[in-house]
Amino acid sequence: MRHLGWKLAIGIATTFFCLAAPPSSMAVPYYTATYVGESGAVWYSDGVVTNKATGATFPYAPTTYVSVDSQPAGYFDGLPTKQVDQGSFIKIPTTYQMRPEEMNGSGLVVGTIPNAPGYNPWVYQALVYTVRQADGSFGGSGMLADEHESYYGLPQLSDTNQILINRVHAGWNLYDVKTRVETSIGNLIPPDLLAKYGLTRNDVPAYGATVSIDGRGDLMVDLPKGDGSGQDVYILTPPGLAAPAPVPEPSVLWIAAAAVAGLGFRARRRRDG
Repeated sequence: MRHLGWKLAIGIATTFFCLAAPPSSMAVPYYTATYVGESGAVWYSDGVVTNKATGATFPYAPTTYVSVDSQPAGYFDGLPTKQVDQGSFIKIPTTYQMRPEEMNGSGLVVGTIPNAPGYNPWVYQALVYTVRQADGSFGGSGMLADEHESYYGLPQLSDTNQILINRVHAGWNLYDVKTRVETSIGNLIPPDLLAKYGLTRNDVPAYGATVSIDGRGDLMVDLPKGDGSGQDVYILTPPGLAAPAPVPEPSVLWIAAAAVAGLGFRARRRRDG
């Protein structure tokens, strides 16, 4: 298990963020893998993943995102703050507040905050998170990355307050806000499944897998075929949750119903005859 991005410099003054690295001894159980299909045949729409070749569909409900810009005045007044020195020659201690970038329906807010002194401290932004409590205050805050160049884009969130972040030098990692444990995606995939594709847990970040997360914390990941013909798509389900069962498309169900009706009609004709 890897714990990445915890490079908080000693000596930088802070009025709020007090971070500790996740316990390295904590083991994370493997996720349950469900085969969806070859990547070229897999489509996602309206909370459902569909294998167009077989007609099977899998539930993959999207996370509930809440618009940051649509919140009323004062909604984010209690966001975390941090004090850094502003100015090139004369250093003026200045307190800055976290800028919210995204938020889920469970109150998890991810945003940025200055992390180093300078003429414009916003040039050196840390990626941070906090959780809005029932009384409107914010707590349970922490840092995801100490500079914006160490990760790609904004992380993805689940409704269960997990953060999926794509790190520049470490690939996709899953951070759990509750336990403060960050785990490489390669450490969540069952070893026997990785072996099927000739991979190890360290190979997953290296080949640049496409990964996403849904509302309940399921992950969707593609694994490369050994012959170079493409990728296979899997849904990875966290321990304690039931893996998604494939459901035939309505057209497939109609054909099956028609077949059953036909068998019943033939049996009735024999009986009447």
